Amino acid sequence: MTAGETSIARFVSRLGRSQAKVEVLDLVRLMGQGRQLELDERKATSVAVYEPMSVPPALRTPEYSAALGVEHRDVEVLRDRLCVFYLHEAALHARVGDDEVMAGQLRALVDSPWPVRLVTFAVGGGACLLRPFEYLEFVDEPPVAYVGEHPDVAGGHREALAELDRLALSELASRLFLLERAGVFAAS
Repeated sequence: MTAGETSIARFVSRLGRSQAKVEVLDLVRLMGQGRQLELDERKATSVAVYEPMSVPPALRTPEYSAALGVEHRDVEVLRDRLCVFYLHEAALHARVGDDEVMAGQLRALVDSPWPVRLVTFAVGGGACLLRPFEYLEFVDEPPVAYVGEHPDVAGGHREALAELDRLALSELASRLFLLERAGVFAAS
């Protein structure tokens, strides 16, 4: 964020109405910049992502991206970041491509350089599980959250991350679950 954006973010944090915060943040972060999320990822020290229905873009294989019909994302920007990815089990059941694409994608999740934590169906429902988001923290700036490409107020997402951390399997248990599921696709 620029110094001006930081000043506005401080102002926004004092606003009483949550919707006003979202509207002001949307306006500030999207003025004249179509790829603000990518710019913020470059400046972030840590990134946390929750995705309920598909593999997060940063973890997708080229084949999975192609089967989704989206451009494959270069994740070099995240290489030196402290990242954690939360993935709902529903994404493993939402078939993308053929068995080979799914097996390859799940093996790639197992081999991810970042922690991948799985939220299973067994945890039930909850507000934190409803929509995907990305939460970014910075050294000298307030955190920011994105829902899709749109900025959102960070506070609720910080709380959602704490809940996801409580609900999700451990990193090891998640990797074992993913490996087992990859075997199911590979055997088909």
